[in-house]
Amino acid sequence: MFIKRRAWNRLATLCLLAAVVFFVLQSSTLIAQTVPQAVPESTADTTPVEEPNPTFAAYAEAMKIPYEEAERRLVLQYKMNEVEIKIAEAEPTYAGSWTQHEPTFGLVVALTDPDGKAIVEKYLQGIEWADLVEVVQRPRTLVELESMLDQTQAILKGVEGLSDLIYATGLNIQVSKVKLYSPAPEALQAKLVQERVLQGSPVKLEDIEFLLQEQPVAFAQWKYPYLLGGTPTSTTVVIES
Repeated sequence: MFIKRRAWNRLATLCLLAAVVFFVLQSSTLIAQTVPQAVPESTADTTPVEEPNPTFAAYAEAMKIPYEEAERRLVLQYKMNEVEIKIAEAEPTYAGSWTQHEPTFGLVVALTDPDGKAIVEKYLQGIEWADLVEVVQRPRTLVELESMLDQTQAILKGVEGLSDLIYATGLNIQVSKVKLYSPAPEALQAKLVQERVLQGSPVKLEDIEFLLQEQPVAFAQWKYPYLLGGTPTSTTVVIES
């Protein structure tokens, strides 16, 4: 009887020891799963590398400037656009504006008023990039220039033989002129002169810029160029049939 009890006690002890070992192993596994593991020192301070903005990268490549400078310019261009809109909406002598990318970066604002610089200065109060703004004088307002484009298109529609000589029309607000795109600019200009197409009209030959365009393009109206010069008030190109 005593021997059987010793054997049972030994068996019970072994079972208890096995249970303790199993508990310890389970506890170790649980701790390993719930306690954060130490990060190796070589990667603890590593921060994700930010991917370059494709718009900034494309502009940097086009202008051959560093990526950081491209980012600075395009962020500034967005802010400049806000000022352009304010001037365009408030000033009756507004003649257009555009972003200048070469030889230096900046904003050019055109007014018909000879005292345009003083007019624009009130919109630049407290603006840190005010020194990047240039004010120029032009002979006609943007509204007048757009009206001249409409008049030019109306005049040319009544002239025979121009369908193959004019592919598109538009505006060059930098010089305050109407643009005619043609596969043969010299022939187009000669035809307008010889047939006196503009005689008696408010549109003069010197108000027109004749530009080469070898192929016609799909009919469209582009008023918001995406990147270079990209502001609602900086460029207007209208393509007509």
